[in-house]
Amino acid sequence: MSRATQLPNSYPKGKAPKKEEPERRVGRRSGSVGNHLSDEKVVALRKRAADGEGDADLAMRFNISKATVANLRTGATRKYVGGPITKKKAQGGK
Repeated sequence: MSRATQLPNSYPKGKAPKKEEPERRVGRRSGSVGNHLSDEKVVALRKRAADGEGDADLAMRFNISKATVANLRTGATRKYVGGPITKKKAQGGK
């Protein structure tokens, strides 16, 4: 008796049915995976932050978390995009 006949879920080499693709995980807010802000939106966010708009307001406006706003604002992420980089958190909102 061969090993393929011993195991009920075994198939001859190369004859196994194709596995279905696993369902893609989607972002909690954006409905997409990965960054969903374009470079232009990142620059706009940085300009608003430099003008004094608060992180919470920016997070709501761009539909991202406050931590993401802080990382974009300070240049911790996507520094290559450009725009004004502010190190200090804005006091309050506009």
